[in-house]
Amino acid sequence: MIPRVLYYYFKANSLRGRLKTRAQLRHYQEKQFKRLVKHTLKYSPFYQNYLDKPLHQWPVINKKIMMEHFDEINTVHIKKRDALEVALQAEHTRDFSPMLTNIAVGLSSGTSGNRGLFLASAKERDAWAGIMLAKAMPNGIWAKERVAFFLRANNRLYTTLNKSKNIQFIF
Repeated sequence: MIPRVLYYYFKANSLRGRLKTRAQLRHYQEKQFKRLVKHTLKYSPFYQNYLDKPLHQWPVINKKIMMEHFDEINTVHIKKRDALEVALQAEHTRDFSPMLTNIAVGLSSGTSGNRGLFLASAKERDAWAGIMLAKAMPNGIWAKERVAFFLRANNRLYTTLNKSKNIQFIF
């Protein structure tokens, strides 16, 4: 949805000018964390025991831990085995259009030694597209730019950028 992509584009650009000090950044991060807890993490079985605790008591997790607890961490009730099946099939066939209940599924490159699995809703894909446009096109969306992404595999997340005739994403 173009309006939502533009919303995230302008939001990302506005943050660039507003978060100039460490205190401003910390305040913004705390506010966003509270929002994340209220709107998302409360639906994650993994985080249920932490919802009323201060941030410093929450577990620090990495990709390995996230993958071990994938079924409990994700909030859309997608099983790791099902997501892996869709992602691996997409890589094998090079057809990256299949999704699980309107959720895009993809794999990270595994350069850390642990291959990661990610899920992205339509809203998250639009947010990613808007933020990437803000970062990759610092002179504005109307300025002529050429941007190259080097990706291991395509995914519905990345093709979200194809929503405009002015932007082409070719894998």
